Amino acid sequence: MFRQQYTDNDAITGHTLTKFVVSAVLVSGLVFGGLKAFNLIISDTELLTLELKQERLERALAYIHQQWNQRGQPRQLTLKFQFSTGELYNWVVNVNKFGWPVVIGDSKGDVVKNLDCDNIWRFLVLEQTNEPVDLDGVQVLQSRNKCQFEKKLSKQRLWKVEYNTENGRLLNN
Repeated sequence: MFRQQYTDNDAITGHTLTKFVVSAVLVSGLVFGGLKAFNLIISDTELLTLELKQERLERALAYIHQQWNQRGQPRQLTLKFQFSTGELYNWVVNVNKFGWPVVIGDSKGDVVKNLDCDNIWRFLVLEQTNEPVDLDGVQVLQSRNKCQFEKKLSKQRLWKVEYNTENGRLLNN
């Protein structure tokens, strides 16, 4: 009889250990899956934020081009911008022969004549002044007539938009 009871305890202990291992695997799987889903949500939130910034850039470019047409197509405009802070900014905008902005600066300093993609992103999207700042993690690349703004969202996801100064278009890649 004692021998039978010992065998039953072994079976119970083995059964309990099996239940524990299965439970641990299930919980680990749920935690891993939850973390992965959470990372996707964060990535999607960041993507939405970047898409909103892209819309802000699009509206600002259209506004500048409209003002260029209304003011007789000058090469330089001084424009007032009001963004989310409620403050008004006077910015000098140099445009190319097609009326699309190539350089933006504050009205206090000299505005250079060459394409300046960093300032386009900083002034029109981030609503920043002429002080050196972080570009919000966005990498800015520049070629002769194009600005490319990109940010890595995850190992597999890259947000990228290109501004063509010859036609004012923004293209997502």
